[in-house]
Parts: sequence; C-alpha cells; structure tokens
Amino acid sequence: MGNIELLINEIISLVATKRIREEQFELLRQSVSEEAERIKKSFKEQFLSTDKETARRRFFQLHTTLLISLLDEIVDKTATLEPGDLNSTEISFVYSSTESLLDFLKNQFPQYFSVGFKAPLRYSESVLGEIEGSIKNLLVILSESGVDDKIKELIAATFQNQQKNVSYERLSYMQLLQAELSQIEWSDSNSERIRQAFVNTLVKSNFNEKAFVDYYSEHISGALTACETLTDKVDQLGYFVKVMNQTHVMPNVVYNPSMPGIKEQLLEWLAHELDYVQLKLQLGVASKNDLVIKKDFKLIFDMSVANLAFLFKLFIETGIIQNKNASEVIRFLTKFVKTKKSETVSYESFRIKYYNTESGTKDAVKKILQSLVNSISKN
Repeated sequence: MGNIELLINEIISLVATKRIREEQFELLRQSVSEEAERIKKSFKEQFLSTDKETARRRFFQLHTTLLISLLDEIVDKTATLEPGDLNSTEISFVYSSTESLLDFLKNQFPQYFSVGFKAPLRYSESVLGEIEGSIKNLLVILSESGVDDKIKELIAATFQNQQKNVSYERLSYMQLLQAELSQIEWSDSNSERIRQAFVNTLVKSNFNEKAFVDYYSEHISGALTACETLTDKVDQLGYFVKVMNQTHVMPNVVYNPSMPGIKEQLLEWLAHELDYVQLKLQLGVASKNDLVIKKDFKLIFDMSVANLAFLFKLFIETGIIQNKNASEVIRFLTKFVKTKKSETVSYESFRIKYYNTESGTKDAVKKILQSLVNSISKN
C-alpha cells in the first residue's frame, strides 16, 4: 500500500504548489492506475493464500482501515487549498482512485467488510447532508400540520446532533430511520394516531436512545394521571405492556449497539411502574380488610349475567349509581355477585355483555322492571 501513498502525496504536493504540469500529471496518473491494479491482484493472492479465518479477517481489516485513513488524509491535506484547486481534476482523480480500492474490497469480499468500520469523512458528510436535507423538509411539513412540538423536537435533536466521523452502520441506520419517519401519515387529523405511529416507528427501528425512553415514559405517566383509581392504572399499564410485546422490531437493526434494545428498555420501565402501582394497591386493600363479613359472601341474583350487566348499566347511565368508573363497578360486581346458573362471573364476560347489549336482553330487563313496578302498586 506504501507506493500508492507516495504517489498520492506527490500529486497533492504538486497541486498545492501549483507546479504540476499536464504531461507530468498524466505520468503520475498512469502510475497510480497501475499501482491500484497491482494492489488488487496482490491483495487477492495474499488474502487467498491463507486458510486461517482469523488471519484473513485481520489482513482484510488492516487494509480496509488503511484505505479509509488514506481517504481522510487526502481530504485533510487538501482542506487548505483554494476551492478551485480542491475540486480540480488531479485531486478528484486521487480521491476516486483510492476510493475504488475500498470499493474493490467491499464488493469482492462483502462477508469480511464490517459495517462497524468508520466511514470515510467525505462519504459521511455526503450521506448525512442528504439525510439532514430530507429531515428539514419533514420538519417544515410537521410544523404546517400542527404535530406535537415534543415529537418535532425529538426528531430535530436526533438528526442535528450527528457527528460526521461515524461508522457505516450508523450511516445506514440514519438512512433507514429517515425513510421510516417519512412513511408516517403526518397529515392525519387524529393526533393520537400520529403519536402512536411515531412511537411504533421508533420501536420498530430500535431507536434505543435515552431521549425516546424519556418521551415514552412521560406520555405513559400522563395517561396514568388520568386514571381515577389504582386498579385502572394497573389495567392501563397491562395494556401498554401488551401493546409493546406485540410491537415488531426489525432484526439486526439498532441505533446504539452498546445499549439494550428499545423494546427491552421500555418493557423494563413498564414492569417497574406496574410493580409499584400493584404494591400501592395491595397496601391499600390490606388496610381495609377488617370488615365483619364472610370472605366468600356473594349476592345471588335470579337473572342471567347479560341481564344483570344491562341492569347495572342502566343504573350507572341514569345516575342511580354515582360511580363514574364503569370498569371499577364491573370488577366489584364480578367479585361479589353470582347468578343461579353461574357460581362465578368473569370480569371479561361481564364487561363484554355490559358494552354489547342484545335486544332480547333489553326485553327481559323491561319485564323485570315492570314486575318491580307492579310489586310497588300492590304494596
């Protein structure tokens, strides 16, 4: 690799002093091209001459790292030149010749090319520049659509704080994330659907950055604040755990490989929150357990579960029962009532019948209420 470095440095030096002649450059150009071909041939022969996998990988990594460093060195050494010189034929040829060697390694031996390699600086700047341009356009659309400021801030911070000296893996991830965000229907008039789509996109893309964990936990905390009881909080957290478990994460994709995946982080946060709320619920119940009543006592109703569910629904809707939280009332009833046909009434069965009333059930309850009115008349 040393000969081509010397040739490249000679061309850069001549360009910097503006002493390179066209015929001289043609000779150097031919020398660089011949040296590049020699390197490719020599690399193949040496690479294939060993049967040891570790030696092959070490050999490949060494040459790849050297080429990437050489590309950055070319950019660094020509950074002080005038713009016209920087984009001159000589410098462009030097850079593209070196880049062709790197492309040769990537294309000929893709199984050995690690995405963890640091990408050349000019390549990084080019890719990140395109991504940043797309994100700026997206942020304009979000502002015009009235999307939540916290979502806009998180997107902006994610793409604006990127370092240029990054790996191929990070560049590939940022391209993927930008593409996934662009697929969201940002013009949707339902802000909750937009928020859910945004969360799903970042979880699917395994965006395991602390800023997103903070955004998610803040939203969940807000949802829990709206719950009237600890029991409702347990139900709400259970729902969030279920949704998160069912969310698909792309395989072999992650923003920060050194951190746990986003799904793991969010589920752990939900688990801690659920444990805390359940403990508070248990302590609250324990302090009220000294009631003088049999533990197995239940009210027995001479009606079906469907009729019972509709009757109590009427009580709540008409204000006879003042409890506003239907879920809490249903949970209480399933714990302390039974029918002649059902010794135990499941919460889910009662809830379904509470919210889905059939016409036959309404007719049956009308007859029950009419019999009560007739009984009042007789007394």
